[in-house]
Amino acid sequence: MNNNDIKIMPWIEHLLICLVVSGILACSESVSNTKLTQRPNILLIVADDMGFGDIGSYGGEIETPNIDALAKNGIRFSSFHTAPMCAPTRAMLLSGNDNHIAGMGAQGRISEEFGYEGRLTNRIITIPTLLKQADYHTYMSGKWHLGSTPESNPNQKGFEKSFVLLDGYANHYNSEKGGNTQANYTENGEPTIWKEGNYSTDFYTDKIIEFIDGNKDDGKPFFAFVAYTSPHWPLQVDKRYSEKYKGLYDDGYEKLKQIRFENLKKNGIIGQDAVLPPNRDDILPWDSLSEEDKRKESRKMELYAGMVDNLDYNIGRLINYLNENNMNENSLIVFISDNGAAALDSNNDNYKLEQMGTPNSFVAYGPQWAEAGSAPFKYFKTYATEGGINTTMIINGSGVNRKNELHHGFTSLLDLAPTFYELAGVTYPKSYMEHELYPLKGESLVPFISGRKNEIHDSDYIFAIEHYGYAMLRKGNWKITNSPPFNEDNFRLYNLSIDLAEGNDLKKFEPEKYQELINEWGKFTDEIKFKDPIGPKLKIIIDTKGIDFGVQRYWELKKTDADMFNFGERELNILGYTYLGNEEVEKAIAVLKLNIKVYPNSFNVYNSYAEALLKSGDKERAIENYIKSVELHPRNENGIKVLNELGVTTDHLTKKISVDDHILQSYVGRYELRPNFVITVSKDGNQMKAEATGQGESDIYPISENVFYLKVVEAQLTFNLNDNGQVESVTLLQGGNETTGMKLKD
Repeated sequence: MNNNDIKIMPWIEHLLICLVVSGILACSESVSNTKLTQRPNILLIVADDMGFGDIGSYGGEIETPNIDALAKNGIRFSSFHTAPMCAPTRAMLLSGNDNHIAGMGAQGRISEEFGYEGRLTNRIITIPTLLKQADYHTYMSGKWHLGSTPESNPNQKGFEKSFVLLDGYANHYNSEKGGNTQANYTENGEPTIWKEGNYSTDFYTDKIIEFIDGNKDDGKPFFAFVAYTSPHWPLQVDKRYSEKYKGLYDDGYEKLKQIRFENLKKNGIIGQDAVLPPNRDDILPWDSLSEEDKRKESRKMELYAGMVDNLDYNIGRLINYLNENNMNENSLIVFISDNGAAALDSNNDNYKLEQMGTPNSFVAYGPQWAEAGSAPFKYFKTYATEGGINTTMIINGSGVNRKNELHHGFTSLLDLAPTFYELAGVTYPKSYMEHELYPLKGESLVPFISGRKNEIHDSDYIFAIEHYGYAMLRKGNWKITNSPPFNEDNFRLYNLSIDLAEGNDLKKFEPEKYQELINEWGKFTDEIKFKDPIGPKLKIIIDTKGIDFGVQRYWELKKTDADMFNFGERELNILGYTYLGNEEVEKAIAVLKLNIKVYPNSFNVYNSYAEALLKSGDKERAIENYIKSVELHPRNENGIKVLNELGVTTDHLTKKISVDDHILQSYVGRYELRPNFVITVSKDGNQMKAEATGQGESDIYPISENVFYLKVVEAQLTFNLNDNGQVESVTLLQGGNETTGMKLKD
């Protein structure tokens, strides 16, 4: 057998032999009490940024009767772990492997470096690819966030039918992302549009039911992946869901955090000896807020609760559909959240109370409510502390012989792929399409959920994560964790069996255990080819040798160690903001000024530098740099807002620039920036348009005569001219990364 073929497990081969020998439809010798025709349907439901204690069965006050019913007849997991952000979680979930090995080492970064490709690579094979070849139907609706090019689309990654949002977020009622930027959707691999008025969670449920219903009578099992965008910001939901929570959160986020913590204890999710982490210093005490601010804060949480309520309603629709079509007894349902609660706090002062939650608003509930959502853990989404990665999981249905149980042992999203493969009777191949595959990292949950075993992982199992310097490694109950700017010496050591809140660093008291885990970290980083970023090294130099020496040393290192610069603009910005947070404004200004020299065409860099200057009291230079940021990106809403607050008129900065028609016409053509990624520039009257492969068409706007803002990929496009004034190539600047592509011949 070719090792590219999918192998059926021995029990299925045995069953087929039995059928042939006996000539009947049953085999007297049962193998694992399972028949080929009884391979279960698999329904994987993912909530987006949902807090650990939100739902009723985990002690939450939000009404979630359908999810709670799954828990009552299934298993709740109190120590289920994900990645700390959306895209790496999805990469790990669908591959059963580390996010770097899968290709999503840094969300939002696209390169050709190992681990940082920004798409699923041929080092792994996806769950739907294997299950499809094992005669499963494979469907998906919801958020993809794993690459926007055609070759990265779900229809190229094993999904038979799909309707997906390619981006990380969007308005829940339309395709707006904010700042006049449109979200990108595809259906079965083809660009499509969002029908305005459809609500995300309702519509994604409609689509997955439509997909399942289309083949329900052909006898094949299905794998359905519903990746909801709720309750991810912007917080938007119909009033019939949010109004039922009106006034419930008027006592504030500190009170909710305490209530959630006590309820988690009462429900047995955490131990009675657990300690509630202290509030962050940057969170204002509830009692210090004005009455108006309190009402707006309460409204945020009401909207969030309404979104979770609506999510539960739609999960109920899925369950009812399975029941009505006699699929429930042969369906495994897995419900998880992709990471911890999200701490983004939108500028909701732009909206009146009655506007909050409508399609025209953009509201997020901030770290103050995220801390309540993450109780009893430290921090929230983005961090590699438990608050960012210990999330909800419930398993119910076919093959689950445990009812209303609560499991406290360690599990992770890496365990789901091997579970699904065992249930489907599929053996994971060593290679696929002539590419060697990395082996799976998790363990099948089947022995546990069936009742044959009581534990999933032994005490020597290693689970590790790294994402933009947020890092952790766990072995048994011991865990080391780190945060940016990353420095290996800054790992802290915790014993989670007695310190779930990660409040007592034991590095000095348990040096042997600390070194044991550091050694494992070294093995992990070797395997994933972790790129040690410039930020921590530069910080050490600046802190020990001074600012001037640090800047000089940066340029020397840049010439000799290019690998240190793979995080570029973002890494230097992180370092700059680290200094700002520590009130080391002079160092922050130096680092962010350096970032301007490295990335002179990035409006984000000028925004950051201007913010540091403003904090230092240098209003004049801050205004100069905010103006520069708006000149580079006329739709830079943050820069425009700050300038207006400082009394600077921006109308002249944001008006359209006029470029001669014959020059515009010369830009028309197709430009290949990398294999299978082409930008097509066209002209419709006086309006220039561009279409990036797999991302739909968008208007583009001139910043200068040969530099344009390309909205569809939120980037800057420069047309490069030769000595004769003819266009021979374009340069795409996106997130500090430059890619140049030649003009293709007609």
